[in-house]
Amino acid sequence: MDVQIRLCGQHICVNSVRLAVGDQTLKQLRSLYIGSVGEYLVRLVLVLLRYDTLTGSHTSNQQLSIEGIKPSGRVEVFASPINTSEMEYCSLFADTDVYFGSRGRWPDAHVDFSKERVRANPPFIREIQDLLVRHLKEAALILDTIVGAGLPESE
Repeated sequence: MDVQIRLCGQHICVNSVRLAVGDQTLKQLRSLYIGSVGEYLVRLVLVLLRYDTLTGSHTSNQQLSIEGIKPSGRVEVFASPINTSEMEYCSLFADTDVYFGSRGRWPDAHVDFSKERVRANPPFIREIQDLLVRHLKEAALILDTIVGAGLPESE
């Protein structure tokens, strides 16, 4: 079976299925995309369908929306290409999201909490929140050691 993917106004058409996507979401995903031009629509559909499945919504009946990227020099550790507000981010699905600039899955993607400005809004899952707290405590100990030794805080 041949699969045809095309942009149809504010929809992405995959054969006879129409995925509704807001203009801002399309602009954001296009601005983040770092893969080959010829694969853009396929990778776009994969990202949209994966996150649509995860959130339990029906993309064909829902407008995805985002605030837009505001570069701040921070790394967002719980994001997706659809909802990130940072140029640097970690996301759940490295296999699809890497083409939209994701560093990969946190904590597998290296984020140095003691040196980088980090934005974190973790899911309400106890194990993930506990892991984030451990990383933050380790970063605080490293910073305390640097300040206590009289060393400069940044390079």
